[in-house]
Amino acid sequence: MKPRRKNSLRLQGYDYGSDGAYYLTICVQDRRCCLSDIHEGQVRLTEAGRAVEEEWLRSGDIRADQIFLGEYVIMPNHMHMVVFQAEHEIPLMRPHKGLPQTPGYVNQAGPSGRNISSLMRCFKSEATKAVRALGMADFKWQRGFHDRIIRSQEELERINHYIAENPGNWPDDSEYPG
Repeated sequence: MKPRRKNSLRLQGYDYGSDGAYYLTICVQDRRCCLSDIHEGQVRLTEAGRAVEEEWLRSGDIRADQIFLGEYVIMPNHMHMVVFQAEHEIPLMRPHKGLPQTPGYVNQAGPSGRNISSLMRCFKSEATKAVRALGMADFKWQRGFHDRIIRSQEELERINHYIAENPGNWPDDSEYPG
């Protein structure tokens, strides 16, 4: 059995089930480049990358009453995405200095529910099954995911720009195989 991480990567005291916008990144285990190729700044999805994209879009359909999918990009060995969590419409991005805290709230793993961890757990599981069904039996995601709670419209615009420009910056990435 794998040892459990003692400290959560999530911001303690923040309720990830609350409405808001999130910038998320997941990586393929060992940074294996198998999801896409980048040619002249354009993403060309591999068969595995297309399966991952299908599962990502399906995640939005399955949870249409909880989330809205924003910008995303599937790079050779990782994926960036923006998710808006809200029941009826994309929440307004109001700038604020601090994040709303829920007094006494403790982040903890639990059964699937309406939160970002549940979304990512289900998406990674289904995407893994889809990629393995293509014959990549050893495909795995790196454990966990990176998240950033988006705090303003300006920050959202910077993140969307970063996602759009990421393929063009691939040759400068430390994981670039060239």
